[in-house]
Amino acid sequence: MGLMDFLRGRKSKGDTPDEGHAPPPPDGEPPVADAPQDKPAPTQAQPQWADLLTPKQYVRFVELVETDLRRRNVTYRIEDGLIRTSDGGELGLLNLAQQCFGAPGDDWPKIIEGHFDSLFRSLAEREAIEAEMKSFEKVSGLLAARLWPEDTLDSLGKVLVYRRDIPGTVTVLVLDLPDRVQTISPDMVAAWGRAEEELFTLALDNVRCNMSYDPQEFDLDEGIKLRALLGNSFYVASRALLLEDHPELAGSHGTLIGLPHRHALLAFPIDDIGVLQAVQRMLPMVSGMFREGPGSVSPRLYWYHGGQFTDLPYRIDPDKGIVFSPPDEFVELLNQLAGESEQAS
Repeated sequence: MGLMDFLRGRKSKGDTPDEGHAPPPPDGEPPVADAPQDKPAPTQAQPQWADLLTPKQYVRFVELVETDLRRRNVTYRIEDGLIRTSDGGELGLLNLAQQCFGAPGDDWPKIIEGHFDSLFRSLAEREAIEAEMKSFEKVSGLLAARLWPEDTLDSLGKVLVYRRDIPGTVTVLVLDLPDRVQTISPDMVAAWGRAEEELFTLALDNVRCNMSYDPQEFDLDEGIKLRALLGNSFYVASRALLLEDHPELAGSHGTLIGLPHRHALLAFPIDDIGVLQAVQRMLPMVSGMFREGPGSVSPRLYWYHGGQFTDLPYRIDPDKGIVFSPPDEFVELLNQLAGESEQAS
């Protein structure tokens, strides 16, 4: 299977939404979204967060979402990529839109129905779940760590237990339940009487031991090989926090790392000037995969070296294309590798 074949149409946990919000959310995936197909364009401009979809797709997506919510007698309004319910709940739409984008149009109604079936069932069961979660011994084996975009904190920072490990992302403490991912609140941690550092260590140990992935290798231009960890697990990208377990991804000068969404970790070991071609290929790849999702994590490209992640900034210019602006330290490395290449030739 090729990389781009894998990227289209993944499902896990029965496509359970990992983004609903209503304190505390069953899984706080950053909100965004709205998708679509027939009918005239909306009277208001299509939101930027929905630019994955065409205007017709956006209209159809919103109509299907609203039809489903009305069927459930939910009082709501849609704004800023969120469904805001009359009881104060907030339900993110980004992952749902991404799931629809990657599926045939005829499947959208069932995808949306299944999403909300699982989400509202999760909310209804929350009280019983929270009672069970008061016992640390009962849930310790379910602890896990998810990587989410940093802007998740804008709406959910107060109800999450998180830390910062990689620029532009946050590492969030969650419970990996059979049918969904459940965020953990600061109150739960306080009730357990455990230090957050201990909980994150245990969560990453569980990711290491319990979360599956598929290591693959792909040929880029001129013999450049990209390595990847892929899989249906929601925690594949989280293995970026366990790179010491993957010496095969390490180069003599570190590694280029991409974490576009929860199902993928892209890596290029840096050993020679071939890193320049890898950068040129990985930047549009990471950007596109982040945009399509589902479970988008980061559009950034990182240089992992010395146990640290360094952001390698870029922007997409409508006239110039991708404009790469790496920090001085990375430029120095490129110059060094270019010099070594010249001497060897």
